[in-house]
Amino acid sequence: MDTRLYIVLLRRPGNSPNEMRSDPFWEFGSFGLTGCHNKNLLSKNNIEKLNRGRLAFVQGGNKGFKLLLITPPLKTKILDGKIEVNWRPKRPFKYINAPIVINNKLETNFKYLRKYYLNKSRPTPESKFVSAFRSRTQALDPATAEKIIDDFDQLYRKSKASEKIKDYTEALPKIPPKYDRNRLETYKRLQGTVEKKC
Repeated sequence: MDTRLYIVLLRRPGNSPNEMRSDPFWEFGSFGLTGCHNKNLLSKNNIEKLNRGRLAFVQGGNKGFKLLLITPPLKTKILDGKIEVNWRPKRPFKYINAPIVINNKLETNFKYLRKYYLNKSRPTPESKFVSAFRSRTQALDPATAEKIIDDFDQLYRKSKASEKIKDYTEALPKIPPKYDRNRLETYKRLQGTVEKKC
């Protein structure tokens, strides 16, 4: 098994009236078209190492940081100067139902990830986690990657269909200011346009 696994921190919805938080496009197995990560993980320098690797999407919110999905193996391509990574589409957990990576009560489903962030000089467990992974471009060590993939897969297999998203906003901790009503149109438009405001 390829154990190249990269943690991706997804930003919480802000207050800008036009913010839709469209990316990742879960239903199309796509991430990166907004260009928001092209200065760190999705830099052109990383395209080869990302190919056949996997992403672990972690979403912050009022219930802490939750692991929404570990993707199947990736394929990478460059569109309009940006890297798009693709995988066989798979529904992520709803934010409310996703397993906990860390919260400020030190609750977690993945205790072995603590070695990456608890030594950071930040005031709370959640801020320590952000400090460790916000701009990280390195894969987890293979043993940890294999463990988290196995543990997540078990949780995913045991979960109910109702615990996974039907609408993209369910993967977010709150509804964004603007709802993306035509995801396919947005996806196709971003495949051929310049970077969008993050």
